Amino acid sequence: MPVRFKEELAQQAKQRGYAGPEALLSNPPPIWSAPLPLKRIAAHHLERASKLQSALKPFLDRTDHFHLSRADLEVKGVEEYRRVFGHSITTRHWRRLMQRTRQRDGGAKNWARLEIYLDENPAHKPVIQSSSSDFHELEHVIGAFKNPLTPTAKEKQFLWLLAFEYFETQLALGQKGNRAKHSLLKFLIQQVPLLARTANALRRDFNRKYRQWVAGGRHPSGIADRRNEHSGNHRAPILKNDDELKLVAKAVEYGGRESQAWRELVAKHELSPQVTSYYLHNPANKSYVPRRIREAVRSKVEMLKDLHHGPRQAKLNGAYIERDPTSFAAGDWFQADDCTLPNYYYEEGENGFEVMRGQFLAMIDCRTTCILGFVLISARNYNARHIRNLITIVADDYGLPQQGFYFENGTWRARLIVGRSAEVDWLETELGLRELGLRFCHATLPRGKVIERVFGTYQNYLEAEPGYAGRDERNDRYERVQKKLALIRQGKAHPSEFLFSKQQWIERLSGYCEKYNHEPQNGKYLPGLSPKEGFEKFFQAPLVKLPDSCRYLLASHKMRVRVGRNGISFQFGRERFTYKSEQTGRLLGQEVLAWFNSENPDLLAVTNLDGKNPFTVERAILVSGMDAPPDILEQALEQNARHEAYRKALYRTVQPHFSASFRSQMFRPCYAHHESVELGQTLREQQQAIETERNQKMKRFKKAQRLSKQLNIPVTPASLQNEETMRGLEKLNQLLSEDSLSIP
Repeated sequence: MPVRFKEELAQQAKQRGYAGPEALLSNPPPIWSAPLPLKRIAAHHLERASKLQSALKPFLDRTDHFHLSRADLEVKGVEEYRRVFGHSITTRHWRRLMQRTRQRDGGAKNWARLEIYLDENPAHKPVIQSSSSDFHELEHVIGAFKNPLTPTAKEKQFLWLLAFEYFETQLALGQKGNRAKHSLLKFLIQQVPLLARTANALRRDFNRKYRQWVAGGRHPSGIADRRNEHSGNHRAPILKNDDELKLVAKAVEYGGRESQAWRELVAKHELSPQVTSYYLHNPANKSYVPRRIREAVRSKVEMLKDLHHGPRQAKLNGAYIERDPTSFAAGDWFQADDCTLPNYYYEEGENGFEVMRGQFLAMIDCRTTCILGFVLISARNYNARHIRNLITIVADDYGLPQQGFYFENGTWRARLIVGRSAEVDWLETELGLRELGLRFCHATLPRGKVIERVFGTYQNYLEAEPGYAGRDERNDRYERVQKKLALIRQGKAHPSEFLFSKQQWIERLSGYCEKYNHEPQNGKYLPGLSPKEGFEKFFQAPLVKLPDSCRYLLASHKMRVRVGRNGISFQFGRERFTYKSEQTGRLLGQEVLAWFNSENPDLLAVTNLDGKNPFTVERAILVSGMDAPPDILEQALEQNARHEAYRKALYRTVQPHFSASFRSQMFRPCYAHHESVELGQTLREQQQAIETERNQKMKRFKKAQRLSKQLNIPVTPASLQNEETMRGLEKLNQLLSEDSLSIP
């Protein structure tokens, strides 16, 4: 054990009267308790203890002020004490209060106990003891009053009700009325002196209220105090429904300003005369609105303001569903989101130093809000590659979740496809992980994201770090930070004088992640446990951690792409990737599945849409726009040649099967001598004449053959070619047709 701890233990043992540190550790002191129960301590002592708890609790466990020295911590503690109590104390007295509170706590660090903040000798609660043992029930009721010396109207009504019931019980037991009434009134005047001014007044009130109670059927409403209702101070006109709706509508239009709505409606005489004639037309304050009017419309105006802004705003501030965190275990669901941290850092680039806030992407366990990993992106936006890298980091350290991932909805998906072509969709990216049995859920509102609360707590740690510009930089206006940033951008100061480098900032962020994971929480997700402790406690089934041979499943982006004239080409983030080979040339115009590995983008795995017939293709060589090296240019041309080889070979194979008309277009025209042209023309005309005569004979033969079949006259083929036979068949067919028409 360190020497410092041994000395402190020895000092504590000496102060507590122990023989040594061993005796103190073996027989620790009992838990300190207040000299009186809290319910018997005076109210002003309890109020002072509650204020002292608010003033000391932030400093008892120095997690929020670990960066302060002891002197600065005491100064800050005295300031907090003055803010809570309204008066200041010395640092010595503040140290004494801190030491007394820690001693009473006994090392349990249960700073929620109100007893440890009480004064040394708290006073008793002023309750007058009963002088009679016959009024136990009435004594119990009076002791339950907030202040027995000054009871409220409801408390008085309940006390009178029990007094009348006690009085009738005594009469039923045979006691005389005057005697029972006298003892009861004597008890009441002693216990509750403000119930009436004098004993005679108390007797008159008793008789009057008792008659009212009996006449009212012994119902509590018979003794209710109705002086406010019957006072006659209700002369103000009742606000009609039409006037109320006009005021509400106008106030909602003006952003909830009831004064402006009242002022304009009165000036334009749009309210009923009963209302406008009763109230002032020229008040001293232009923001004046009658109290009754304001109370009548205020709740409705607040109710409708969000709906007037829009349905989403109304949904954000409307009813919501409470989730039960005990219905799932740690490791079932992981949630990720982005956050622009409020601190600036610098990074050295090609054009010098660049100052930025960057994008902070973190992933947590939904059950315990434990931060599992993060990435810091030095850019305004992020893309799918950064998110998949975050998933890979978490999967390497913890494994894949049992159920799936819980992401943001529209905004998350929209940012994933920034700078990417339309055919590369996040849905295709999700598909690779879905095939591992994981599900993807999306929150529709910020309230549904547990990680938003984690980001709020996490940013609280960063307020004391260099470069803090506020969570709303434009409105927070940290002027000193802006001046330092201006000096850096003007080149008058080096960024390291005021800011962390990116690597230093990542180390600080990692430290704060560990701090958050080990800090106890007090919500319904983690009642008194830290996120790390909760992750270990609520963890049930082991997570799946992929071996190195299957790690490509996490790093691959499965995309459905079409092979184009230049191979397989797509844009990922702001960078374009092109792949081509002889295999891509064979699949020109077809859709394939591309498995893109962001960790090794030089090679691309390709399969058909069924995930079969895999092959690997190299990335296309990028050639300089001017003065490209000959060897690089030759390699690029060779890649193009391999991609075009199949198309050219296929064309040569198909060429002989083209039609004659198309083949004629494949050759250039031939220019011959005019005598050769005339001879060819004569031969062509003769061929056409012979062909025409042959066609006519064939037509006559077919017609004669058809007529012979219709007339059922057998004719030889040779006779059918004779013109006389043809004319005879036509004449016979004509005569038969005329005879058939003349028959009645």
